[in-house]
Amino acid sequence: MQECALIASSHPVFDKLSMKLFGTEDVDSIISEPGSKILFLWGFNCPNCEIAKRNLEAESENLSKFSLKWYHCNVYEDFDVSNKFSLHGIPVFFLYQDSKRLGKITSYPGYEKFAEVLNKAFL
Repeated sequence: MQECALIASSHPVFDKLSMKLFGTEDVDSIISEPGSKILFLWGFNCPNCEIAKRNLEAESENLSKFSLKWYHCNVYEDFDVSNKFSLHGIPVFFLYQDSKRLGKITSYPGYEKFAEVLNKAFL
């Protein structure tokens, strides 16, 4: 079972964007951290999540200009995170500046629209 969890929580985009894995117990401290951050909530074997991960990986160099802290959670493994954010679908990206929630992106709209939202929120 742990091997499956390890596979489910790994993807090249997590390394390329220095995404840190988080769980329910981490949410409040992450949100209260100073700085710009994105919480990426996804699920193992979710087709739209896989599209988002592959696309973000391909655009990782372009995304680095935003100087964001990235966090990710497989909500299929941590249902409490789903409940905390009242999720109705994945993937979803929550955008924060310091402890203020700036918005969310759901589902993944493709890189151009995703970057447009990040530009408005963080630049």
